[in-house]
Amino acid sequence: MARKSRKNIPEVVSSATVQTEVSRPFRAGLYARISMETEETLERGTIETQVELMKNFVADTEDISVAEIYKDSDYSGTNFDRPGFVQRMEDIKHGKINCVIVKDLSRLGRNYVETSIPVFPCKIPGCDR
Repeated sequence: MARKSRKNIPEVVSSATVQTEVSRPFRAGLYARISMETEETLERGTIETQVELMKNFVADTEDISVAEIYKDSDYSGTNFDRPGFVQRMEDIKHGKINCVIVKDLSRLGRNYVETSIPVFPCKIPGCDR
């Protein structure tokens, strides 16, 4: 078997070097909501538990970074006039975040049809949703 030239062999780069050079295209907003902190909800988990769960998820990815954390405590999922929810929507409009991570969809809102409106806004001219 003929010998091959070693001139064009790519240089081996450690994964640590590559990790720092790779950009993270998703700037995530982590959103946590809890209706009321009661004995029952404290047993199931708090807002901090939700945030920790989402941070652990992001830590296991290579293309997501956490840009902001939004929290709404003592707000019902049927009401969309929540400070963290409103701020998150503003940050999406202004390009601060381009990805939203929640523990589960019920954290965004209880009515899934209404919840999808801000997530998937109407693109038809003249539509105000």
